[in-house]
Amino acid sequence: MQQGAAMWQAAQQARAAAEYCVRWGVTPDGGAMVTDHGYLLPVRRGGEALMLKLSDPGDDEAAAGDFLALLGGRGAVRVMEHAPAVVLMERIAHGGPRLEKMALEGQDDAAVHILCDVIAEIHAGLAGAVLPGLIPLDQRIAHVAGHGGDGRLPAGLRAVMRWAEAHVGERIAERDGWRALHGDLHHFNVVCDRSRGWLAIDPKGILGPALYDYAVLCLNPLPHAELVHDPAPMARVVDIVAERTTAQRGDVLGWVVFQACLSLAWSLHDEERDFWLGALRTAAALADMPLPG
Repeated sequence: MQQGAAMWQAAQQARAAAEYCVRWGVTPDGGAMVTDHGYLLPVRRGGEALMLKLSDPGDDEAAAGDFLALLGGRGAVRVMEHAPAVVLMERIAHGGPRLEKMALEGQDDAAVHILCDVIAEIHAGLAGAVLPGLIPLDQRIAHVAGHGGDGRLPAGLRAVMRWAEAHVGERIAERDGWRALHGDLHHFNVVCDRSRGWLAIDPKGILGPALYDYAVLCLNPLPHAELVHDPAPMARVVDIVAERTTAQRGDVLGWVVFQACLSLAWSLHDEERDFWLGALRTAAALADMPLPG
């Protein structure tokens, strides 16, 4: 986004935030934070520390309020009020280790088990739920389709993207057992609150198979290639997920490769491309599906 457009959008969001403060009876409690995915304003209501978040209506987190409200705080941040693309939620009082730091300090297995615990709790809380606004997983593969013919890419990478398009198309064909998923559960979207423990934030709200939520954690933490591009740590994470979910290791790896294909497609023209290409090569090799080139 150009700087001028970003400033204009932030000003718009500030005005909207002020209107929601009046509507929901909250008062600002600090400066706003503007990120690629939203406008965050610390607020208070009746002495309670809360966070007001506004997302771009076209962003894939715009329906987060419905998703989090249905969970009622089970494994995730609690929602007090919500409207389309706007959420008033509890403010996390950070009080424990960061999962990224754990992974980098030799506690990757422990971090993975924490992520698996949170995923299992969220899935239990959403069992049988039918939510409006969920993004069917097959819609996300549109990001992959067609990139194999992208003339801006090196020839070898075009071949990889043609391979990726075939793989994701094959994986998405079976839709039995699809359910509501967080869609982005990784080391940075699960945080430790001093009083409530580990909580998920920033759901995408995806409709897909349960294993998809676990696949994302196998490819993180970004940008630490020393962990994600090394077959041994990735294989260990996949084994933990297979054990925790009682899934076949090959099925877990299939969805890990699927997610790596999506992540690479979303990053083909930015600074994260090499990270995701390396992650895809590692996952595909573990799945005995070596990439072309």
